[in-house]
Amino acid sequence: MDIVFVVDNSGSILENQPDGVNNLDFIRMFLRRMLLPPIQVGPYFDHVGIIKFESSAYVMYNLCNPQNIEAINVTGINGLPQPSGETNTPAALRLAYNMLFSSNGCGRSYATPVVVLITDGVTTLDFRPDLFDSINALKTRGVTDIG
Repeated sequence: MDIVFVVDNSGSILENQPDGVNNLDFIRMFLRRMLLPPIQVGPYFDHVGIIKFESSAYVMYNLCNPQNIEAINVTGINGLPQPSGETNTPAALRLAYNMLFSSNGCGRSYATPVVVLITDGVTTLDFRPDLFDSINALKTRGVTDIG
């Protein structure tokens, strides 16, 4: 599998957290647990990418990067900054599409493409017109989505 985690890093992540809970720490813990078996991260097994999004979308860990759990933890997961900004889900899904299917995105043609969307809710109103096109582009390529 080529698994791309698309992580909401908008300001509402901190605004909507219960007392005594740090949602960023919770997201990091969730991502670490997702890398445990049955997923087998490695150069000849499952590859992992991480995208964070707020007002824009950014690659935190590319499918081209070394595929070992330690590197993913240090660079991709621990590197997630404090949340801020709006919720531009379409930009993140377009970036996931490019990571999985463009020639320089390092997606493997023989691997099952998977996108795991981690978000606290609603896309910012200004970005909503592009949301369904972004979702449909992934679905037409056979992406398994978990959101």
